Amino acid sequence: LLTFLVSIAVSWVIFLHIEKIWIAYGLFIFIIVFFSELAGWRATISVNSVVGAHFLVSRDFSFYSVCNELILALIGITAALLLNLFYDYNGSKKSIIANMCYRRTSSR
Repeated sequence: LLTFLVSIAVSWVIFLHIEKIWIAYGLFIFIIVFFSELAGWRATISVNSVVGAHFLVSRDFSFYSVCNELILALIGITAALLLNLFYDYNGSKKSIIANMCYRRTSSR
């Protein structure tokens, strides 16, 4: 939610002051990626880039639009959490263990 608020603030500042769409969105993505990397929240970049794209197109920062984006983000987060409950991680786990064993034997 913190990165959501940051993306709202950054998009509000950038999109209302820069008319060129590609420059505005590129600057927005740069700032969001930079902030997310500093905070260690790389997984939020995709959600915040979609939020930024919606605001770039509409340029409507009313209370209703911000609430709408928050609800969309919460729906996506809920769907991701529910899908992760049913995902089978055995293949990934085997791959990680095999990689760990390979690196341990190759470093000797």
